[in-house]
Amino acid sequence: MIAYSYIGSAAYTDLHNAAYALLDDILEKQGITDHTVCKDDAGRPFLSGNDINISLTHCGGLVACMTSEKYCGIDAEKTDRTVRESIIKRVCSAEELSLIMVSDDPRREFLRIWTLKEAYSKMCGKGMAVVREVSFPERDREFEAYGCIFRTYELNGHFLSVCERL
Repeated sequence: MIAYSYIGSAAYTDLHNAAYALLDDILEKQGITDHTVCKDDAGRPFLSGNDINISLTHCGGLVACMTSEKYCGIDAEKTDRTVRESIIKRVCSAEELSLIMVSDDPRREFLRIWTLKEAYSKMCGKGMAVVREVSFPERDREFEAYGCIFRTYELNGHFLSVCERL
């Protein structure tokens, strides 16, 4: 299950708390009212004593979370975020760089790809080291890769990407 909400401009702590409040809401809808969110050694959140997997994100007033019976990851970025070219070259594969350079808006194309990489990284629980190990030259809104299903949405000035193990 995926849920998102806009809370407008807010401090980082407020966005963080709003993401966890949204998680509480969707868990309650699933009948999970007594839970504790913990973090594993990689920093990935999980529910103690429950088989439901969770992932959270917040960015520029958007908060979102995902629950699944499988490992999952979710990430969001504002579509107008400034991006340094050095970062694009450092984290993208040759195929991704080609796709970005022929795009009508290279910055937006990078941010779409970046949210896919971040969602995959969160799903794996391996941290940012994994972003160079995966490549997303696909332009489809939904596709399968790396034993996962990926989906990307554009919501009111944000890219939101999700990843879930098949």
